[in-house]
Amino acid sequence: MCRAQILVGSNSCNCAHVATLSFVFGSDQIFHVFMVLIVEQTESVDPGRVASVSTMLMGWDYALFGSYVPFALQAIQSDYVDSLLYVAYLGLGAMISLILLILLVAGKQWLIRAFVLSYAATFMLAVPVWYMFPAVTPYELYGREDLLPVSKESAQYVVAQEGLASISERVEYLQTTLTTENASRPEIGHYHVPTSPSMHVTWGTLILLFAFMLSKLLGAVVSVWYMFNLVGSFYTLQHYVVDGILGIVIALVGFITTRALLKHEHKYLDVPDQRYSFLNVYAQESKLLRMRLSVGVQGVLRVWGDVLKGGRRAQ
Repeated sequence: MCRAQILVGSNSCNCAHVATLSFVFGSDQIFHVFMVLIVEQTESVDPGRVASVSTMLMGWDYALFGSYVPFALQAIQSDYVDSLLYVAYLGLGAMISLILLILLVAGKQWLIRAFVLSYAATFMLAVPVWYMFPAVTPYELYGREDLLPVSKESAQYVVAQEGLASISERVEYLQTTLTTENASRPEIGHYHVPTSPSMHVTWGTLILLFAFMLSKLLGAVVSVWYMFNLVGSFYTLQHYVVDGILGIVIALVGFITTRALLKHEHKYLDVPDQRYSFLNVYAQESKLLRMRLSVGVQGVLRVWGDVLKGGRRAQ
């Protein structure tokens, strides 16, 4: 018998439930510890290092693609494309909710668990990279002269100013909103640095992978959103292209690692031929609750029926 069964005194419990829940909650706690570390790092990091790393990432973009991609994309003058990129980038949360809803409706409990664990795993993989590469966004690097010591004579700065001069109204609004709400605050020594890898791209890649696992048609539809989300992360000046590339790598590593772990799940089950999910626990509890409510309602109706019968007899 599973040790957890002895502790909780329930025959319905099994090691898979406990292991899955422990992994989820444990990952969450570890993630918060990492976040404390990264906040300390970002509040104490030297501005020169932030400028150096940010400039390096932009330089990698140029080395790979022959241009400073986030600013080159500002040449797009189509309101239609601009809207699609803007909405796709801001729609990540809705897409995560949608893929989870589809998985729930389809009853794919194993895929639901794999998605949740992959989501947690990518967090754990990304945080050390955020810590090692404290880079601000392209907009903050070249669009805020009060922020960092950036050479005004550099080719990157000149190209950036040309790109910023032609920025669209929607993207400009997005930058203004971000600058006001959660951007760097140099006056208190805080820099908003977690840009590499891009979690928009990381989680978008997970959504795409699980969409294809559900259906090729769904995967094809999600691919359209994914491409706009990918390009949108650069177009909105929130990421360098290398952030997106690293985001894809983090997503694939998290996805493959999670699938490898779940593949060996049967070794820890009380019934090897049966797959369990922590969702089964809630399904069983919900069924029991419905049964109890049904019995309770029937009991109340019987009592009221007896009362009414008694009242009629008295009359």
